[in-house]
Amino acid sequence: MKPTVILMIFSLLFLPDLAMAKDDGSKNSESIKFSDEFAEKLKEKSKYEIFDYSREIKINRQSWLDYKSFYKNRYKLDNRLGAIFRKAHYHIGAWKKYLIEIFRNEFAGSGLPVETVDKLIYLAIPESHWILRKSPVGAAGYYQFMPRTAKDYNLSCDRHYNIDERLDPLLAGQAAARYLRRLYDMFGSIDLALSRYNGSFSETCLEEAREKDEFAVIDYDDFLAYLERRANILKKDIERLDVYPYRIRKNDTLGGIARVFRVTKKELSEINRLSAGDILKRGMVILIPNRTESTKRIVFSKEAAGLRENFRFAARFWATIELIEEGFAGNEEPTLEFEIFTVGQVCATRTYIVKSGDSLSRIALRFGVRLSDILKINHLKNSNSIKVGLKLVIPSGVGKMVTLKTIAGEIAEKKGIERYGLLKRLIALNPAVKNPSLPLPEGLRIRY
Repeated sequence: MKPTVILMIFSLLFLPDLAMAKDDGSKNSESIKFSDEFAEKLKEKSKYEIFDYSREIKINRQSWLDYKSFYKNRYKLDNRLGAIFRKAHYHIGAWKKYLIEIFRNEFAGSGLPVETVDKLIYLAIPESHWILRKSPVGAAGYYQFMPRTAKDYNLSCDRHYNIDERLDPLLAGQAAARYLRRLYDMFGSIDLALSRYNGSFSETCLEEAREKDEFAVIDYDDFLAYLERRANILKKDIERLDVYPYRIRKNDTLGGIARVFRVTKKELSEINRLSAGDILKRGMVILIPNRTESTKRIVFSKEAAGLRENFRFAARFWATIELIEEGFAGNEEPTLEFEIFTVGQVCATRTYIVKSGDSLSRIALRFGVRLSDILKINHLKNSNSIKVGLKLVIPSGVGKMVTLKTIAGEIAEKKGIERYGLLKRLIALNPAVKNPSLPLPEGLRIRY
């Protein structure tokens, strides 16, 4: 089979689903030093690894329950991982009252029991451990929204350079509740809705069923059977595959790729006709000889990643809930109380990309603004500190520039309280604001 044909087959069959599978933060735990007891448990992990290339893949309710138990034990037996869990649960407590109200409003009339609805706020724990970070695929925030999905649910992440509403616990919680309600209405099953929140396979399972019967419905056991079928088809395809198309990532080297796939640099060079001076560019595709069992096992692990994570996600969520109900999670942070400040007229801004031949003085003259204002708003030390491609914020219009810092100053002066402590509170209450020193858009609601 020609390499181009192989690449097309993999692109059509597997890449669309894998691209939609969301990162669940497991990489954060790779560096955790496990206790002796947990290290011993890891020796038994193979029996919980359902997607094992070396044996027939069986996915059913029992294997799902086994994995859920294993996932709970990870937190119970590793002190540091358990501390991460308890810290996430503690900080969610500050927003719990508001999040429960949001989820209850969104699921009103759905038929889902209110006690189940209230548990959905903890979806943020398996998604992000309540840590603000961006995943390798671009998802961000406590509930891990990709930019495209964020826009679908009215979360601003690119309309203003200083605001990313995916990072706000209540705005992102609102979007998560709306998204889950839509998925619940689609499937009539909260487990299938949770799986679709994490990846696309439950929806493709439903679509496959409706190709045979347009009124077909599926349950979670149907979904598990579908994953088993997909995984075994993938395994057979990889068994027959002579070469595997691999897309170069940032910082990849030929030696590093060879070590990952258990092949030699010489084999890689020969099959791809690479010479010693050739540079691997990000995005280019090279072929990996897929001849040994160890290489096939690694290829399968990579290609089955989306299936694996989609299988695990609902189990992780319910493991989270069981840990909380068993008292493992500990205390909750007291509810945050706050007032709202709406940003009024501000000094409007626009952006400009520096081009070849530009200088700050010419840019200032072109836009009719002061050079000192451009330096100040962009935190530049002098007019020589720009380069081609730099994105500059250009102040324009009139009015007072409003930032979190200026808001803190005004409120502190009115109430006679310490400004620095108030600014720290504003930053904590408004994580959607990326930089407290940069202007805020007019109409933004700020908690204080």
